[in-house]
Amino acid sequence: MKRLLLLVVIFAFYACAQIGQPKISVPQSVFDFGNVQTGEIVKHKFTVTNNGTDLLKITQVASSCGCTAVQPEKNELKPSESTTITAEFNTAGRLGPQIKYVTVISNDPVTPQVQMIIKGNVVDAKKDTVTPPRIKFESSQHDFGKIKEGTVSEFTFKFKNLGKESLIINDVRTSCGCTAAVVEGSVLKPSESGSIKVGFDSTGREGRTSKTIVVMSNDPENPAVTLTIYAEIERKTEQSK
Repeated sequence: MKRLLLLVVIFAFYACAQIGQPKISVPQSVFDFGNVQTGEIVKHKFTVTNNGTDLLKITQVASSCGCTAVQPEKNELKPSESTTITAEFNTAGRLGPQIKYVTVISNDPVTPQVQMIIKGNVVDAKKDTVTPPRIKFESSQHDFGKIKEGTVSEFTFKFKNLGKESLIINDVRTSCGCTAAVVEGSVLKPSESGSIKVGFDSTGREGRTSKTIVVMSNDPENPAVTLTIYAEIERKTEQSK
């Protein structure tokens, strides 16, 4: 009986030794630095902990372009031990939303790689903060449904300037001569509305068809808006001619 009990204890000890392994953990893996002036250097310390039961070895720390990661204070962590990795991002020459990655490679058999993220928005206080013109259509598509061949169908697309500077419609291009577009309000002040009246001549056409109208403006984010019209053209019968 004693021999059997001894064997059980030895087996349990051996099993525990076999399942003992390191486990890397980053309690807070994302840091958002918010809005920061271009040219500033942003730094943040990430904490790395060994939540396993064996020695954790950090073999490599790599960072994405524009970001520098300082090597950890300790490369080997005993169970429950922690260290820090400092990520540094130089915002010089950068504007707008930014996201950078720091990758930590270790001997954790389950998660050999973990990523830490620093993100935020780089702004330039010296630049004018006035919102540029922004074109916004109530709808960009219209379906005339079933129409008789030879009829002319019309629809008015309405749009608005949601920016803080004047919106200018530079050009309107249709995909074929069967479609005409007339602009009302080619120059709109902020919050003003305009419209584009589209006429479609179905003469000589049959079946399902679609045509496009491209609206060109000085909206820097959306300089070309495509409007689409659809129709199911039915050929005239002899009685309807």
